[in-house]
Amino acid sequence: MQRGYPSPSVRRPSPGRGAGPVRGCDRDRPARLRLAAALPAGLLAAALALDAAAGTLTVPRALLWTGFAAVLSAVLVPPRITAGGGRLTVRALLRTRRVRTDLLVGARIDGRTARRLVLRDTTGSYVEVDARAVAESPFLRHELDAGARHSHAAGLLADPSAVHDLVSAADAAEARALFRTSGLD
Repeated sequence: MQRGYPSPSVRRPSPGRGAGPVRGCDRDRPARLRLAAALPAGLLAAALALDAAAGTLTVPRALLWTGFAAVLSAVLVPPRITAGGGRLTVRALLRTRRVRTDLLVGARIDGRTARRLVLRDTTGSYVEVDARAVAESPFLRHELDAGARHSHAAGLLADPSAVHDLVSAADAAEARALFRTSGLD
Protein backbone atom coordinates (compact mmCIF):
# COMPACT_ATOMS: atom_id res chain seq x y z
CA MET A 1 0.00 0.00 0.00
CA GLN A 2 1.33 3.41 -0.88
CA ARG A 3 2.13 5.94 1.77
CA GLY A 4 -0.51 8.57 2.29
CA TYR A 5 -3.50 6.46 1.23
CA PRO A 6 -5.98 5.47 3.90
CA SER A 7 -5.88 1.89 5.02
CA PRO A 8 -9.11 0.10 5.83
CA SER A 9 -10.16 -0.14 9.44
CA VAL A 10 -8.69 -3.16 11.17
CA ARG A 11 -10.62 -4.80 13.97
CA ARG A 12 -8.51 -5.97 16.87
CA PRO A 13 -9.35 -9.49 18.00
CA SER A 14 -9.05 -8.85 21.73
CA PRO A 15 -12.21 -7.82 23.58
CA GLY A 16 -12.34 -5.23 26.32
CA ARG A 17 -11.06 -1.72 26.59
CA GLY A 18 -9.34 -0.65 23.43
CA ALA A 19 -11.19 -3.10 21.21
CA GLY A 20 -12.67 -1.62 18.10
CA PRO A 21 -11.54 -0.30 14.78
CA VAL A 22 -8.09 1.20 14.56
CA ARG A 23 -8.44 4.11 12.18
CA GLY A 24 -5.07 5.76 12.47
CA CYS A 25 -1.54 4.99 13.46
CA ASP A 26 1.88 6.59 13.35
CA ARG A 27 2.94 6.03 9.76
CA ASP A 28 6.62 6.85 10.27
CA ARG A 29 7.08 4.30 13.07
CA PRO A 30 8.62 1.62 10.78
CA ALA A 31 11.36 4.01 9.72
CA ARG A 32 12.04 4.94 13.34
CA LEU A 33 12.11 1.24 14.27
CA ARG A 34 14.72 0.59 11.60
CA LEU A 35 16.78 3.47 12.96
CA ALA A 36 16.38 2.15 16.52
CA ALA A 37 17.80 -1.18 15.34
CA ALA A 38 20.50 0.20 13.03
CA LEU A 39 22.15 2.56 15.52
CA PRO A 40 22.86 -0.07 18.21
CA ALA A 41 23.89 -2.59 15.53
CA GLY A 42 26.37 -0.10 14.11
CA LEU A 43 27.68 0.70 17.56
CA LEU A 44 28.06 -3.01 18.32
CA ALA A 45 29.91 -3.65 15.07
CA ALA A 46 32.25 -0.70 15.65
CA ALA A 47 32.94 -1.68 19.28
CA LEU A 48 33.67 -5.29 18.36
CA ALA A 49 35.87 -4.24 15.44
CA LEU A 50 37.86 -1.80 17.60
CA ASP A 51 38.23 -4.36 20.37
CA ALA A 52 39.38 -6.99 17.87
CA ALA A 53 41.84 -4.57 16.25
CA ALA A 54 43.28 -3.71 19.66
CA GLY A 55 43.57 -7.40 20.52
CA THR A 56 41.43 -7.02 23.66
CA LEU A 57 38.29 -8.79 22.43
CA THR A 58 37.25 -11.58 24.76
CA VAL A 59 33.97 -13.41 25.22
CA PRO A 60 32.99 -11.38 28.34
CA ARG A 61 33.75 -8.11 26.52
CA ALA A 62 31.76 -9.22 23.47
CA LEU A 63 28.82 -10.09 25.76
CA LEU A 64 29.16 -6.72 27.49
CA TRP A 65 29.06 -4.85 24.17
CA THR A 66 26.12 -6.96 23.01
CA GLY A 67 24.22 -6.25 26.23
CA PHE A 68 24.93 -2.54 25.90
CA ALA A 69 23.63 -2.57 22.32
CA ALA A 70 20.49 -4.46 23.40
CA VAL A 71 19.75 -1.94 26.17
CA LEU A 72 20.33 0.95 23.77
CA SER A 73 18.01 -0.66 21.25
CA ALA A 74 15.30 -1.08 23.90
CA VAL A 75 15.60 2.58 24.89
CA LEU A 76 15.40 3.79 21.28
CA VAL A 77 12.29 1.79 20.29
CA PRO A 78 9.58 4.38 19.57
CA PRO A 79 6.14 3.95 21.10
CA ARG A 80 3.29 2.75 18.91
CA ILE A 81 0.56 5.37 18.59
CA THR A 82 -2.90 4.32 17.43
CA ALA A 83 -6.23 6.08 17.38
CA GLY A 84 -9.77 4.98 16.74
CA GLY A 85 -13.06 4.39 18.43
CA GLY A 86 -12.73 7.58 20.47
CA ARG A 87 -9.40 6.53 21.98
CA LEU A 88 -5.76 7.42 21.53
CA THR A 89 -3.41 4.63 22.63
CA VAL A 90 0.34 4.89 23.19
CA ARG A 91 2.14 1.55 23.61
CA ALA A 92 5.67 1.93 24.92
CA LEU A 93 8.14 -0.79 25.87
CA LEU A 94 6.80 -1.45 29.36
CA ARG A 95 3.35 0.12 29.47
CA THR A 96 0.29 1.09 27.50
CA ARG A 97 -1.61 4.30 28.10
CA ARG A 98 -5.02 5.15 26.69
CA VAL A 99 -7.03 8.32 26.74
CA ARG A 100 -10.59 8.88 25.58
CA THR A 101 -10.41 11.66 23.01
CA ASP A 102 -14.13 12.35 23.26
CA LEU A 103 -13.80 12.92 27.04
CA LEU A 104 -10.74 15.20 27.10
CA VAL A 105 -10.47 17.69 29.95
CA GLY A 106 -6.91 18.87 29.30
CA ALA A 107 -4.64 19.27 26.31
CA ARG A 108 -1.31 21.10 26.26
CA ILE A 109 2.01 21.06 24.45
CA ASP A 110 5.15 20.81 26.58
CA GLY A 111 8.73 21.41 25.55
CA ARG A 112 10.41 23.64 23.04
CA THR A 113 12.64 21.34 21.02
CA ALA A 114 11.12 17.92 21.77
CA ARG A 115 7.46 18.91 21.81
CA ARG A 116 5.12 16.56 23.64
CA LEU A 117 1.34 16.66 23.46
CA VAL A 118 -0.11 15.88 26.90
CA LEU A 119 -3.76 14.78 26.96
CA ARG A 120 -5.91 14.05 30.02
CA ASP A 121 -9.47 12.70 30.09
CA THR A 122 -12.31 12.62 32.63
CA THR A 123 -11.28 9.19 33.96
CA GLY A 124 -7.90 10.58 35.04
CA SER A 125 -5.97 8.78 32.32
CA TYR A 126 -3.29 10.72 30.49
CA VAL A 127 -0.88 10.20 27.63
CA GLU A 128 2.22 12.02 26.51
CA VAL A 129 2.82 11.68 22.81
CA ASP A 130 5.37 13.11 20.41
CA ALA A 131 3.64 16.09 18.78
CA ARG A 132 5.60 15.55 15.56
CA ALA A 133 4.32 11.96 15.23
CA VAL A 134 0.74 13.20 15.56
CA ALA A 135 1.36 16.06 13.14
CA GLU A 136 2.84 13.73 10.50
CA SER A 137 -0.12 11.34 10.47
CA PRO A 138 -3.35 12.68 8.98
CA PHE A 139 -5.33 9.84 10.55
CA LEU A 140 -4.08 10.59 14.06
CA ARG A 141 -4.70 14.29 13.49
CA HIS A 142 -8.24 13.66 12.34
CA GLU A 143 -9.13 11.37 15.26
CA LEU A 144 -7.58 13.73 17.79
CA ASP A 145 -9.20 16.82 16.28
CA ALA A 146 -12.64 15.16 16.14
CA GLY A 147 -12.33 14.05 19.76
CA ALA A 148 -11.16 17.48 20.91
CA ARG A 149 -14.05 19.17 19.10
CA HIS A 150 -16.51 16.76 20.70
CA SER A 151 -15.01 17.35 24.15
CA HIS A 152 -15.12 21.11 23.66
CA ALA A 153 -18.73 21.01 22.46
CA ALA A 154 -19.67 18.90 25.50
CA GLY A 155 -18.08 21.51 27.78
CA LEU A 156 -15.31 19.21 29.02
CA LEU A 157 -12.29 20.70 27.25
CA ALA A 158 -12.15 24.38 28.10
CA ASP A 159 -9.14 25.24 25.92
CA PRO A 160 -8.76 23.13 22.76
CA SER A 161 -6.18 25.50 21.29
CA ALA A 162 -3.22 23.11 21.74
CA VAL A 163 -4.86 20.44 19.60
CA HIS A 164 -6.29 22.88 17.07
CA ASP A 165 -2.98 24.73 16.66
CA LEU A 166 -1.10 21.46 16.13
CA VAL A 167 -3.65 20.19 13.61
CA SER A 168 -3.96 23.45 11.69
CA ALA A 169 -0.17 23.93 11.48
CA ALA A 170 0.28 20.40 10.16
CA ASP A 171 -2.56 20.81 7.66
CA ALA A 172 -1.08 24.10 6.44
CA ALA A 173 2.35 22.52 6.03
CA GLU A 174 0.86 19.64 4.04
CA ALA A 175 -1.08 22.07 1.85
CA ARG A 176 2.08 24.11 1.16
CA ALA A 177 3.98 20.94 0.26
CA LEU A 178 1.17 19.85 -2.05
CA PHE A 179 1.08 23.23 -3.78
CA ARG A 180 4.87 23.25 -4.10
CA THR A 181 5.01 19.78 -5.68
CA SER A 182 2.17 20.57 -8.07
CA GLY A 183 3.75 23.86 -9.10
CA LEU A 184 0.92 26.03 -7.80
CA ASP A 185 2.93 28.02 -5.26
